[in-house]
Amino acid sequence: MTDCDLIVVGGGPAGLAHAFWRRREQPDLKVKVVEAADRVGGWLQTTSQDGFQLEHGPQGFRADDSTDAFLRAVEIHDEVVTCAPSAQRRFVVRRGKLHELPAKPGALLRSQLVSMPAKIRLMLEGRVRSTSDVGESVAAFVGRRFGRAAVPVAEAMMHGIFAGDAHQLEVAATLPLATDIEQRYGSMLRGMRARARERAAAGAAARPAVCTFDGGMHRSAQAVADLLGDAVHTDARVHSIVRTDAGYTARCEGLELRAPELCVTTPPGPAAKLLRPLDRALGDCLAEIPTVSAVSCYLGFEKAAVPESVEGFGFLAPQGELGSVLGSIYTSSVFPHQAPDGYELFRVMSGGHAYPHEIDRPDDELLHQAGEVLRELLGIDHPPAFRFVSRARAAIPQYVRGHTARMRTISARLTQHPGLSLMGSGYKKISVVGQWANEGSRP
Repeated sequence: MTDCDLIVVGGGPAGLAHAFWRRREQPDLKVKVVEAADRVGGWLQTTSQDGFQLEHGPQGFRADDSTDAFLRAVEIHDEVVTCAPSAQRRFVVRRGKLHELPAKPGALLRSQLVSMPAKIRLMLEGRVRSTSDVGESVAAFVGRRFGRAAVPVAEAMMHGIFAGDAHQLEVAATLPLATDIEQRYGSMLRGMRARARERAAAGAAARPAVCTFDGGMHRSAQAVADLLGDAVHTDARVHSIVRTDAGYTARCEGLELRAPELCVTTPPGPAAKLLRPLDRALGDCLAEIPTVSAVSCYLGFEKAAVPESVEGFGFLAPQGELGSVLGSIYTSSVFPHQAPDGYELFRVMSGGHAYPHEIDRPDDELLHQAGEVLRELLGIDHPPAFRFVSRARAAIPQYVRGHTARMRTISARLTQHPGLSLMGSGYKKISVVGQWANEGSRP
């Protein structure tokens, strides 16, 4: 039995962040982080194959003042790589063609993405007086504020980014900034203009669309783990958690820990199994938070095979536009260093809530499908020089309608267990590196 002050279950971004900041505040705090896998980082994983740098999880992160503070705290601020300027350009698939998403609300009026009646309805958004109801979906929110013609854009974004259904995802949980702007300004367009003026008045510099690290996204996790040193234990799956008079005991293979504080940062499903013996109602609530799986197909082409017009961050696809395909990231257009000289790299994602069996399809079928999508939409007719498939099972949490209410119930249950906390992306929308700066995500 090893006594400590804090046990953190899970060595992903949330778990490592919590341990890092707690020990930074209290250098003498005895912390133990236990991770079931043979590496830290959770959904952050970067590998190299034949000179291509592959991200198996998030492709990058958005920088802000809080993430800057984190990067300096762990001394990796000089390893940040910003995206190419063209990464500001993003596309959506409508009726089998790519349409560029307007960078600013006003640009939508000049776009062919929506019809003229829809543009007129868009200009009336500031006159919409209603506000979001409890549990309102993303699709309902967008339709209420911008009109029904704007809903397909929301469907594409939720399908492509969250692998989810815009009609089921709760807007207050999935897009909290949207509901905050609506409540504060009474209008999305008015609020976005006001926020832009506030940033300009404060002298805030323009931020790149997305950033990564020289060594890929996993570098941030490894940097924190290196600072925590022997406080981190990999290959240490927790089999059971027991509450005692002294706090909590976590039993792992070959390791037993006891501490007054326990922080569980695993996804909701595994957390439910661990905590149900302590509190059945809490475990049941956690088990109700769904997750979906996704597949990434990486295709590398000789640069001469890719039309010069192909540049930007990538495209998103509404459900049904491209079968099970969610969208694609033009990886080397965003971060040129992620492909060797003379080559371009693309990442095509598929699966999600509507296509749960995609995760089990054979590699050859998945790669063929990805290649056909790039041929039809981008005009890449040559066979790829590089192919790779990565699967992420139950990796993307879905904040479906009722999520906010469920989080209140979970928080209430946690008050019955002093010293117990939950953190991670299963509970609150947070950016990958932003979660480092904000010490994870508490229900």
